[in-house]
Amino acid sequence: MTGATGLLGRHLCALLADRGVPFVSIDRQKWNLSEWNDTARFDAITEGADIFIHCAAKIPTGVESDASSSLRDLYDINVRAVLNLAQWAAGRNVHLIFISSGSVYRDPHSAVIREDAATGPGPIGGSYAASKRMAESVIAECAETDGLKATILRPSSLYGFGLPEDKFLIRMLQSARAGHEIEVSGPENRIDFVHAHDLSRAALMAAETGATGVFNIAGSGPVRLAELGQVIAAFGPADPVDLSIHPDHEPPFTRFALDNSAAANAFGYGPLISLPTGLAMTLEQQVMPPAA
Repeated sequence: MTGATGLLGRHLCALLADRGVPFVSIDRQKWNLSEWNDTARFDAITEGADIFIHCAAKIPTGVESDASSSLRDLYDINVRAVLNLAQWAAGRNVHLIFISSGSVYRDPHSAVIREDAATGPGPIGGSYAASKRMAESVIAECAETDGLKATILRPSSLYGFGLPEDKFLIRMLQSARAGHEIEVSGPENRIDFVHAHDLSRAALMAAETGATGVFNIAGSGPVRLAELGQVIAAFGPADPVDLSIHPDHEPPFTRFALDNSAAANAFGYGPLISLPTGLAMTLEQQVMPPAA
């Protein structure tokens, strides 16, 4: 697997270790994703693994000093490296599990989104979403022409320990922990959040069953941001902290209402981590649920 130190990777490593599944973590020293590997190099760093879960990706931060260099790196890492990996995996009959994104859909605000919904440039994701769509196309072509065994997982809004501090979920959690008022903008907007432990479970289920194809991986359904604020407010140091609600002048939206039915039918996926539990795990920097 790649991306072991990232948001998803650290949860996947913990799950694999808990289940006693042997795995090889491929870090930047073993494979710089901006560089092309030959077959011998892949053979050496994968140590005979028969499944490859590709979690690593470049996510734009918006603070790069050289925009053109940053864009080149984005597509080298998120697209060209996937082509490199897919060609090797096809030649070695290795099952490739690729972590994509719900942002690949043209309309992420549809009431219900199934895997056959149109993909393409949409209102969110920008170059990152474009790179994920290109990578999916690379994988699909390798599957058709070279017999690649591939699984593509499209998560909704991923969260958990390791989520960058500039994300609004983390800012809200930190405000609550400090006893500060929480600001909620667009309280009627609804977003589906999936915890990294649940996405890790989905990847492992796909690996264990050998399921191939494209699958949405979502949480328990879109939640109103006002409700999210109320859940987070309960994490105050003593009493729940106050909420400052800022109504949006635009019509409310629903984001990432992904239908999980295909994943449920193919390998039994269903979310286990409730939003309160997942937020508590994020705040306490936990990568496995308390029951585990």
